[in-house]
Amino acid sequence: NRTKTLEEIASHEDTVSDNGWVNVYVAGVDALKDVLSKLPQNEHVFWLAELRTQQAPQNSVSFMLPEGPTIDAIKEHAELCGLDFMIEPEH
Repeated sequence: NRTKTLEEIASHEDTVSDNGWVNVYVAGVDALKDVLSKLPQNEHVFWLAELRTQQAPQNSVSFMLPEGPTIDAIKEHAELCGLDFMIEPEH
């Protein structure tokens, strides 16, 4: 329900902020699918290939999407869960 900060993305811990924002850390395709399965249907999920420019100085952090088959598997699973799943590739 909002863009995550660099600190949230890089954190390896589950956290709940004082104002109720939840950050869940997972590693691996199966763990990501498990988390997506727990979201309410029709939830919007955006997977960005790069940070928004206002979040970090240019070239300070590098992100990459996984290989195409992995992206396809996650997108298919999200759609089966009834999620509005959008992937924003690199610009």
